[in-house]
Amino acid sequence: MTKLKTLSDRMRAVRHERGMTQADVSLLSGLAPSTVGSLEHAGHMPRADHAIRVARALGVQTDWLVAGEGVKDRYDL
Repeated sequence: MTKLKTLSDRMRAVRHERGMTQADVSLLSGLAPSTVGSLEHAGHMPRADHAIRVARALGVQTDWLVAGEGVKDRYDL
């Protein structure tokens, strides 16, 4: 598997792995669709509260989503 270098890469990969759309992530995270799209495509670091909400919506650890470190899935601990 190719190393997922950025938050955008990790977010997109997990969303596809889970069979989710950006609209699904938006609904589950409570973030605007434009915010979800921007996070996935712009490649900038999100606000901490946005990162937490997206990580929860995707079912992954926030540290993994933001930095690519630690355990990926929230319930693998």
